[in-house]
Amino acid sequence: MANQEQTVDWEHEFSRVEDANFDRTRDLHSNAGSVGMAIAAFATESGGKVLFGQDDDGTRVGLQVTKQEFISRLSQLINDALEPHPSIEGPLFLDAEGKTFALIQVVSLGEAGPCFHKGTAYQRQGDRNVQMSPDEIYRRWRKHHRLHFEERPTAAKPDEVDKEALRHYMELLKDKRDIYPHAEAFMQGFRLATRDRSHLTSLGALVLLADPTPYIPASKVFLIRFQGVVPIPRIASAILSKPLHATVRECENFLRVNLPVVETFRGLVRSEETAIPTRVVREALLNLLAHRDYESPQETVIRIFDDRVEFINPSLTSYDELLKILQTGLPVHRNPLLYNLVRLLGLGEGAGQGIPTIKQLMIREGYPEPAFDVVSNSFTLTLRYKRGASSLFEKDVAAVYEFLRTKQTISSTDVMAQIQTNRPYALRLLNELVRRNKALHQGRKRNSRYLMSEATQ
Repeated sequence: MANQEQTVDWEHEFSRVEDANFDRTRDLHSNAGSVGMAIAAFATESGGKVLFGQDDDGTRVGLQVTKQEFISRLSQLINDALEPHPSIEGPLFLDAEGKTFALIQVVSLGEAGPCFHKGTAYQRQGDRNVQMSPDEIYRRWRKHHRLHFEERPTAAKPDEVDKEALRHYMELLKDKRDIYPHAEAFMQGFRLATRDRSHLTSLGALVLLADPTPYIPASKVFLIRFQGVVPIPRIASAILSKPLHATVRECENFLRVNLPVVETFRGLVRSEETAIPTRVVREALLNLLAHRDYESPQETVIRIFDDRVEFINPSLTSYDELLKILQTGLPVHRNPLLYNLVRLLGLGEGAGQGIPTIKQLMIREGYPEPAFDVVSNSFTLTLRYKRGASSLFEKDVAAVYEFLRTKQTISSTDVMAQIQTNRPYALRLLNELVRRNKALHQGRKRNSRYLMSEATQ
């Protein structure tokens, strides 16, 4: 900030109408959020002035703090909440009628914009500060030849590429060998590597590294299965950070094991179906991974309850933008290159159709209509089950308990053979019996055994 000596026509400023280049506010302390948005919006566009100490109705109330405290709070706001930091001319002060007023001039960032306030980009439209859509941010960056997050180089080098992941994608592209005859063409075509092929881009790290976390810290997906309908206690959890296709596969496996099931009967024939249609689960997962904000410190979380599953994702989508999507069905792509990769490689039926497809499928299959919301820059998709859904986990616990009652002493290997599952899930079922005081655990590793609890005998 520069406190410059300037001549200001204060009466003109007091009488101005708020517009694309002027905003007024009562004080900085109680309106820091709206002030930050206004500064970001002016910095994104052509600049503008902010007058402090005057209400929207024109009442001159003056600053509520000393000049030095005002300067300190303004500096803190710019340093902590605005990125990139815009240049500010001023503040200029006026002492009149026993009150103090302040005026600052926000300088446009020009090609260095847009400006973000607490991770959200704003632009000025008339007298309003409007959140920028991901598409608009991307268009601006491309216009000024700036690199979108997906195209930015990372420290990862091509020799770190997971060969299995690369083979997986080349197999998907076997019908397009005239366009992508080899791995280098695939990586260049989808911008997975820099032009000189020296490093992977952020997108390349997400798609091709065995663990993208060292280069993309926000690439993890947290999955949690809770017992009941509130977030305690948890009975299963996983943290995934793998190549894109493997993350989708592992998430699907976790959901398949932990989602409740619905029993159906056709005559005397009994069958089971998951509490959420498989295609909806796949679409929700792809939507989660393709549209998340990978620069946000907020976590991507999938929470499974007895009555619903929640997909929670950092996103720049505002509530107004969400309403527009729901009304028009037109998608907003936070990561257009990642979206195109998902769509072109056909990782799922209707991949990328997102919200409209999920809504249509749930309603068509007779499920409760999905709920969408945006809170604190996190997008939440809630899918509720059909009536009659019961926990597959609970059924497996009951089956293992009956097996234990029959055998009296069993091991995880016995459970694996009995219900055709893997060892981690078998151990989870046995430990759940111990937690419920229905079994006792003795021994370690190969000598580990589970016995009937005395309380149940």
